[in-house]
Amino acid sequence: MNKSLFTGRTVIELGHAVAGPFTASLLGDFGADVIKIEQPGKGDMWRQMGPSKDGYPLTWLVTARNKKSVTVDLASEKGQALVREMVKKSDVVVENFRPGLVEKWGLGWQDLHAINPKLIMLMVSGYGQTGPLSRKPGFGVVGEAMSGAIFMTGFPDKPPTFPGFSLGDVTTGMMGAFVVSGALHRRATDGDDFKGECIDLALYESLFRSIEWQIILHDQVGLIPERKGNGRYPGGGPSIFQSGDGRWLVGESRKPTLIRFLGKAMGEKFSSDPLKEDESHLLKLTEDWMAQHTAQEIQAVCDKADVVAALIMNPQDMMKNEQFKSRGSIATVNHPVLGEIKMPGVMPLLTNYPGSIRHPGPTIGEYNEEVLKGWLGLSSLEYKTLKEEGVI
Repeated sequence: MNKSLFTGRTVIELGHAVAGPFTASLLGDFGADVIKIEQPGKGDMWRQMGPSKDGYPLTWLVTARNKKSVTVDLASEKGQALVREMVKKSDVVVENFRPGLVEKWGLGWQDLHAINPKLIMLMVSGYGQTGPLSRKPGFGVVGEAMSGAIFMTGFPDKPPTFPGFSLGDVTTGMMGAFVVSGALHRRATDGDDFKGECIDLALYESLFRSIEWQIILHDQVGLIPERKGNGRYPGGGPSIFQSGDGRWLVGESRKPTLIRFLGKAMGEKFSSDPLKEDESHLLKLTEDWMAQHTAQEIQAVCDKADVVAALIMNPQDMMKNEQFKSRGSIATVNHPVLGEIKMPGVMPLLTNYPGSIRHPGPTIGEYNEEVLKGWLGLSSLEYKTLKEEGVI
């Protein structure tokens, strides 16, 4: 088998829902052996979210791809002992329970670091492990709200707008995967000097870090970035237009090249410095012109001018798009019951150590025997006893 970036690394996932599991999913895409711990008989809450087909929750098949589901009752002493044995043989632990819960189970950083001094542990929570709000529950919407991202998103006369997907969770998951990767690199580089690493990541921090300008502009010039509509922010931003055939497109309407070219197409003449033109006048001209042309015609005009413009796509567009096809952005994965299913491919593309999708999200406890007997070394009697006692 070809090696990926994290081939040979074992990740124990104690998380649930989105943020922590998304970190583990990214590591799994690039070869890590991800063991997902789930509550016996119940499983991750994400199994109950969204539509299902033939009894299989569809979102779960993507969220938990490349993971091995093992059921363990974390509230039981035997279950906790079982996880500690797994941790001894693992490289990374990812958890995103409310702060204090894993410590209550004897699975906190101090407990696990003591039995595996080179362990890397990612702890994701709404507000972080420290501070006056640390013990409060929090989901991705908390991060989106606290980061400033939602305050500036939407129209001036409307309420702040949340995105239609788990933006705070997935950006946190990406940042978590980035730092775990760095810690694994440091461990490989430092050898015996590596003392393990505990990563404390709050759900608001990834988006907050992404909006680099909001704090310095407020600090230095007192700016509070009010909502300005679709994609508008201090210094510019894209504009959204509707074509004559009812499609939506995005374009950088204030770029001089685009203004000059569209002005020519519309029969308008602008000043030598198009950016001095009144913005509302430019937007109105552009909106009127685009309303008289199809999305395909508009795209052709913009492509000819080498300006930034794109159709705002839905899944139907993505499935037919040649760019998506050429880069493998949409992967086909075999499911034992549903047959061929489509899902996002592995990203980014690597030349020598590419990632892969080995299997879709598993059924609850599908890998119990493989992991607990084959990898951890439990005897058949021990395994049977734990199963009868409801520990697994």
